[in-house]
Order: sequence, then C-alpha cells, then structure tokens
Amino acid sequence: MTVTAADHHEALSILYRMFNVADLIPKNCQARFMGTGDIVLIDEGRKGQTYYRLCLDDWKRVERQFVC
Repeated sequence: MTVTAADHHEALSILYRMFNVADLIPKNCQARFMGTGDIVLIDEGRKGQTYYRLCLDDWKRVERQFVC
C-alpha cells in the first residue's frame, strides 16, 4: 500500500488510524486492527527500508535482524 506523508511519523499515524477505524479500512483489504507489537515496513526505494514496532507509548524503530 502506498501512503503519502511528510515523514515517517506522519505515515505511521495515517496507517494506525486507517487500520483502527473500521470505516477507513480499505475495501479490498483483509485486515485486522493494528495492535501492540505489530511491525510496519516503510520502503522508500533507493533511500532504504525502515521498520517500526508499535509499543505501548509510541512507534519504535527496530533493526531488520529483529524482525522475524
């Protein structure tokens, strides 16, 4: 899925809202609500990939080797 945002924080906020408000979940998506421990990959092409894990207080950046 492509999300347009000014930065990673904004993209994560958009995704969290999208997957936690039932009316905003994309119609063609078999999704569930986003919860603690879920991981999001932000792929910026040549700029690289960044992983974030949803923790109790905020999104935390995690290294790829910790993603199973």
